[in-house]
This record gives sequence, structure tokens and C-alpha cells, in this order.
Amino acid sequence: MGILLKPDSRVVIQNVHSSYAAGLIRQMRLAGTQIVGGVQAGAGGTDHLGLPVFDLVSQAVDKTGADVSVVYTPAFGVAAAIVEAVDAGIALVSVAAEHAPVHDMMPALAHARNRGAWVIGPNSLGLLNPGQGMLGGLPAGFGMPGRVGVISRSGTLAIAMLRRLTAGGIGQSTVVSVGGDAITGRRPAEYARLMDADPATEAIVLIGEIGGGKEDELAAALPDLSTPVFAMIVGRSLPEGRQFGHAGALARNGSETAVAKARRLKDAGATICDSPLAVVTAIRQLFDRT
Repeated sequence: MGILLKPDSRVVIQNVHSSYAAGLIRQMRLAGTQIVGGVQAGAGGTDHLGLPVFDLVSQAVDKTGADVSVVYTPAFGVAAAIVEAVDAGIALVSVAAEHAPVHDMMPALAHARNRGAWVIGPNSLGLLNPGQGMLGGLPAGFGMPGRVGVISRSGTLAIAMLRRLTAGGIGQSTVVSVGGDAITGRRPAEYARLMDADPATEAIVLIGEIGGGKEDELAAALPDLSTPVFAMIVGRSLPEGRQFGHAGALARNGSETAVAKARRLKDAGATICDSPLAVVTAIRQLFDRT
């Protein structure tokens, strides 16, 4: 089944007139996602890309029964878009924009959590449940239904792992880009707990990177997980203090380096892999034994 996105989820697009959204709406539809409307202030009552457009998320929820939102608002408007969606009753929000203002995001994400909503991102390519649907920009054509859940801090590496797993004949239950900003709605350990409870998921892949403590939180959770975890931590050759890729990838001290994180994950019970191909090989060996 996969996590979070369900076959009957009803999706609304915030900032539906965004040029970035147009192509991805088409891809989401092709992947099986049920998109029921769009939100664009001042354009309520019109149609766009075959979707009814509303001025407010609350109007879209009332008219379409939407329970999921994909946000294509620019970074400065992301926090307000999240709060609007959550207050309208949206339970799952995926946010694409990078570099959302941290001091805006902290109360917005806390509000979403307090309301029981799940926010993917910001700075996320979204989520893909192969064969069922997707939110955002993970290419459904690269995936195939299967038994492996993928949790990635990097959207690009999520795509690379998705393609490598499929090429190796290993299907996926869920692939999620948790978001590359320093502050994200949910953290890898939380996704891992959902995947651990998902009967369709028999192995979990973590793609981590330098900076922050998100990988350490997953390491701390590992003893409570029954699903095997395979981890690839990138940025091993990058010096401390140099940013790598996106906002959250900055090792400020020796404990936040890729080598240190991989060591702690290994000590907690994860299988450490140094490339997507190594991940495929290790998972294939696991499945061959079971």
C-alpha cells in the first residue's frame, strides 16, 4: 500500500497557475493521483488545466473533499500556505519551494503538527507510491511497485536511487523526498516508523547527508524498528563548514560529517552502503535469504 498517499486521496494544488506546477500536474495525473482542484487568489470560479480553481483552500475542501495539498507557492509565501491548508482540514501537505524563511516556517510547521497534519518538505520533490500515485516531482516512470521504502534528504538522490532499484528489479512501496531545507515538516525517523508499520514495506533505505541531526534521530529509533535499514550517507569528502547542495547540508562540526553519521547508524544496526548499486546488492542479498 505504501504510506501517507492513498488511492482515494483527493489532491488540491496551491498556486495552481505556477508555471512549475503545470508540467507536474500532468505527471501526477499520469501516475494515478486524483487531483480535484486548484487554488489561486483572485481566480476563483475559473478553470485551469481542466481543474476548478478556488480563491481559498477552504473553498476547495468544501467543494471537492480535498484532503491533500501540493504547494507551489514561492518560498516567502510557504508558511502562510501551509497554515491555510491545515486550517482548512488538509491532512497531508507537500511543499516544493527551497529556502523558505526559517523563522516563518518554525511556527507554521509547529501549527501543522499540533493539528495532526503531515508536512513533506519544504524543498521537497514529494512522495511516490509506485502504481498508486505521487505528489510533486518524483518521476513515476522510474519506479515499480515493490517492497522497499526510500527516505531521502536529497530529491536528486531519491531519483537516482529510485532508478537504480528499478533497474535492479527491486520495486518500491514508497519513495519520499523529506526536504533539503534545515527545517522540515517531518524527519526521517518519523517516516521510518510509518514504513516499519506498513505491511508492504520489507526494507527501508535512508539517503542521508552531512549537517544536522536527522540521521542520528533515525539511529536512535533503529532498536524499535523491525524492518531492516540500509543507509547511504553522502558528502564524505566535503570539508567541515562548507555547504553541500541545499540549505540543510552543512557540517558545522565533526559529529555532523558523513563518516561520523554512518558510523553511528552502523553501531545502531543499519547496513551502511557507499553507493546506490551497493544498496541494491545488499537488499537483493536480504531478499534472497528470506
